[in-house]
Amino acid sequence: MSKIKLDVIKPWIQDKLTEMLKIDDDVVVDFVYNQLEEKYPDPKKIQINLTGFLNGKNAREFMAELWALLISAQENPTGIPDSLIDLKREELAKKKEKEDKERE
Repeated sequence: MSKIKLDVIKPWIQDKLTEMLKIDDDVVVDFVYNQLEEKYPDPKKIQINLTGFLNGKNAREFMAELWALLISAQENPTGIPDSLIDLKREELAKKKEKEDKERE
């Protein structure tokens, strides 16, 4: 976990949990942040604890997506998941395209 840049993943966590809960719940978001900041976070434990907030299916889906991001981040030398890097590239390309159109 020390190689992973959690600050980059935290906005994804916030957005995903808000989408699943249909409200912005700082308690649940902070709970996940705190669990991930442990030296050896336990995905099963996190999933079980989230079940009370998200229900079993959503907790399982959330943890599967989150764990895939964490594995990707750990394997990437930058500590950032490839999918989040790709999203940022797309966002920047769209922004540049929009700016270019505005200049014309």
